[in-house]
Amino acid sequence: MPIKYTLTKNDMLAEKIHNYVLKSGNSDPDRSPDADDDCLKIKATIIAAFASSLSWQTFRTINNGASMLGSPEIKNEYALAKSSRWKQIRSADIQEVASMNISERAFYTWLLSNVEKEERELYKKAWGSLLQEFEQECDDISDGNQ
Repeated sequence: MPIKYTLTKNDMLAEKIHNYVLKSGNSDPDRSPDADDDCLKIKATIIAAFASSLSWQTFRTINNGASMLGSPEIKNEYALAKSSRWKQIRSADIQEVASMNISERAFYTWLLSNVEKEERELYKKAWGSLLQEFEQECDDISDGNQ
């Protein structure tokens, strides 16, 4: 008998990220990523920067009032999230960030304190897209095979 799996929207996002990691590691070095790839990587970076398993100091600071989002520890966690931790995203990390209810103020404080000025607009768009995905009902998702 075949094994059945129930996939959540978080599993699907994690799978997209993992597929992108595999694709980017095996792709032509002259090929430039498209806008969807950039947005997916930024979403993964944001999740890695806020998830407790990948960025404990940031997670703790956001949940305790977001007063020190520009500290050296948080800057270091963001640098690690951007360079490599984004590749380690799991569905549980996505679920955790989705349930954190991060305020706009906390996100923008983190953004202005850590993200380079040239990239901030991309992060704002990716964050907005993530928030929409977090609010989306599971029944609204289709796999395109129906």
